[in-house]
Amino acid sequence: MSSLTDKNALMQVLGCLIKKPIILADRKYIFTKSDFNTPLSQNIFQVVYNLFTIYHSEEITIIDIDNYLQQNEGVYNNFKNNNGIQYLNDCIEISNLASFDYYYDRIKKLSALRTLKKNGFDIKDIIDENELDINKEQKQLEKLDKMKIEEIFNKYLITINDLQNNFVCKDDSELGLISDGVENLIEELEQNPEIGTPIQGNIYNTLVRGARRKKFYLISGTTGAGKTRQMVGHACTIAYPEVYDVEKNEWIVRGKGQKILFFATEMEKDEIQTMILAYISGVNEDKILNNSYETFEERERIKEAIKIMTYYKDNFIFIRIGDPNVNQIKTLIRQQVLKYKIQYVFYDYIFSSPNLLSEFRDYRIREDVALLLLSTALKDLANELNIFMMSGTQLNDKWKEWKGIRDQNLIRGSKAVVDKADVAGISLPLTEEDHNLIDKVVIQQNFEKPTHVQDLYKVRRGKYTRVRIWSKIDLGTCRTKDLFLTDANGQIINIVINEYLYTDNSNKIIRQNELVSERKEDKEMIRELEDKIVNKEVSLSNLI
Repeated sequence: MSSLTDKNALMQVLGCLIKKPIILADRKYIFTKSDFNTPLSQNIFQVVYNLFTIYHSEEITIIDIDNYLQQNEGVYNNFKNNNGIQYLNDCIEISNLASFDYYYDRIKKLSALRTLKKNGFDIKDIIDENELDINKEQKQLEKLDKMKIEEIFNKYLITINDLQNNFVCKDDSELGLISDGVENLIEELEQNPEIGTPIQGNIYNTLVRGARRKKFYLISGTTGAGKTRQMVGHACTIAYPEVYDVEKNEWIVRGKGQKILFFATEMEKDEIQTMILAYISGVNEDKILNNSYETFEERERIKEAIKIMTYYKDNFIFIRIGDPNVNQIKTLIRQQVLKYKIQYVFYDYIFSSPNLLSEFRDYRIREDVALLLLSTALKDLANELNIFMMSGTQLNDKWKEWKGIRDQNLIRGSKAVVDKADVAGISLPLTEEDHNLIDKVVIQQNFEKPTHVQDLYKVRRGKYTRVRIWSKIDLGTCRTKDLFLTDANGQIINIVINEYLYTDNSNKIIRQNELVSERKEDKEMIRELEDKIVNKEVSLSNLI
């Protein structure tokens, strides 16, 4: 064990992969070349991996591996010098597919320990490489077997977080007279009102006071109701300051352009990309997907949208994990926020994935509690990293019969996920009951016909709650236009719309009409970029 290597485990895993290479396609297994820390085992793994992923080999023989290795003289000499044929025979002979998970777990943990050691961490408390007593060494391995790989990393994260707390984290507990500092608070609010960066919908934005940092907003809806597209629209509103105004028929500047992180769980990258292009250009996504532009001008708007995405490429960071757990989510969001200095995060969406439930299985935690823990983690990250956080949830079937303001009782899995939210609403296409409630008002007030209604049932530190925002949402462009506000009974509520405010690098307040494009209007640069787009040197996959 002095080399942090378990030769038997390596042979077991390699033998199983040779017998059943389709294991490599199972997403629950994550292999890297460094998991196999001897040149012989690394080379064999690389061959097995290539034969399966490149040539789709469902069966791999020793002859296949030998023939493949002969293509590289140096590697093949190492294989022969280490009696590779016999090694392969031994791997196949001793390997047991029924025990694969156990040996996979062992080599991943040892690989993690080697990586930690390489990066300067002291691993002695887990594995003491200088231990000579066989019995003590065996106890170390038994202890390692009982640990989860997350526990190994958490052991070091706890130490780092404790150290960090002494230098950069504030203790959020407070003790003192409630009157202390109140004058300074008012002066601060006069200079910097508690209004966040504007998001979609002027009524929604007014009620929630923009995307405020350290706050967690929640949008709920049914499948197909458009909650993800609304989140993409909110994200684009923050990330891309230039958009095409379809009513004015011109490009306008609306925002400062700030960095956001979009954490997807179901949507693929290319699906998000076409939504973004549709949002910026105002061209319906169907036309982009089907190449069915109605005019030459629409094609030109797409080209301009690509230029905007390219110029602001650092403003929209994308991550996708289909089956995340809380530890993965927290680690990745921390990593990206700190690396790219992101202030706005969109997590799509809160649901009980197999990996999430598996994470808490040993603690016998119910599904609703696991969902609450995920929601709590998102809110805690908002506070810890000083960021804005928005997420979504699905609804249960009760919404179809629900009367009045729709609220947390309709959330699938756990209504408790709302406990940590600062703002929560349910957005749905209009039902027949909604039409019966509002159609007369629309005609009398000469309003545009809404397509969706959002029941805003929770707004911490907000004047209006349990109200209904009636909107026109174009799912094809991810754009939202708020039309009017009512109470639960359809009575109009008149409000003063907040002016869209932004801040520059010096925290100076900038109003909407003072915004200008930050893109350089250098003709040579634009011409060069247009040439790259025409020649397909700039691809959508590189834009987010």
